Amino acid sequence: MKKNLVRWRKMKGGMGMHLEQEVPGMLAIGFYGVMATAIGLLILLMFLYKSVNLLPFILFLIFFLPAGYYLLEAINVVRSDVPPAMQSEEASLNIGLAGVFWAIAMSVFLFGAYRSVKPAGKKQIDRIGS
Repeated sequence: MKKNLVRWRKMKGGMGMHLEQEVPGMLAIGFYGVMATAIGLLILLMFLYKSVNLLPFILFLIFFLPAGYYLLEAINVVRSDVPPAMQSEEASLNIGLAGVFWAIAMSVFLFGAYRSVKPAGKKQIDRIGS
């Protein structure tokens, strides 16, 4: 068992996720492609229906973009520009930043959902009943 632990530490970097060379690029293209399509469709719907109620959802996607970016950076920490001794710190920082942006994005998303479903005010209900 001790032999395996020593061998693990001697491996290049010792930390990080080793991926096939083309996988990080495919992940980035897929993530950014889906996000660009979603943002574009929401903006189109906002202009077609002249509704500002979609704005929080657009902001959600905009704040979610850096979260995805930092998560992809954390996954792809094994690269030549990060010294092996700093790869775990780099991955930890990227995961932390991804979490912060994800939390902001979810707050904006929940605010938008609340605005979409909150009950109408008493004046609006009275007008509908008349």
